[in-house]
Amino acid sequence: MLTVSSQFQAHLNGEATTHCYCWKLERKDGLVLGFTDHDEPLTFDAVTFEPQTGFNATQAESELGLSVSTMDVEGALSSEAIDAEDIRQGKYDGATVETFLVNWTDVSQRLLMRKSAIGRIEMTDGAFKVELQSLAAAADRRVGRLVTRLCDAELGDMRCGVNIQTASHKAT
Repeated sequence: MLTVSSQFQAHLNGEATTHCYCWKLERKDGLVLGFTDHDEPLTFDAVTFEPQTGFNATQAESELGLSVSTMDVEGALSSEAIDAEDIRQGKYDGATVETFLVNWTDVSQRLLMRKSAIGRIEMTDGAFKVELQSLAAAADRRVGRLVTRLCDAELGDMRCGVNIQTASHKAT
């Protein structure tokens, strides 16, 4: 459940609002980038959010419980901070993205709307489409081996662990 401060709620209920979206992207290597759909840079939480970066958020699919929800972000690589080669090298894979609704006249009035992880990234002619997955997506990832009643290893290989070269496993 999202909790909105009374000041921000009053602002949102007003006749004229001055809000925008901000995206804080944090790669696994610690690099933090900020982007906004506002026309001026905004700064909060020690991050400067770069304006007019070509981001366009699609409708988010939200699910109840632990279901995975997704949202796509599309745009051109108009930010000098994003290098197409870094995307190709996978430096943005698994990065976290926080989406904020912000009052641009008073950035202390903001709401963290969503925290996501970057899923797949598609690039075509300098434009990109990024799938943002809910953090529940991590629970869907397979980690380690799948163990079933039928072994998935080859008899005698390193994963099997049975040494078929021993006398007890040979016959003529």
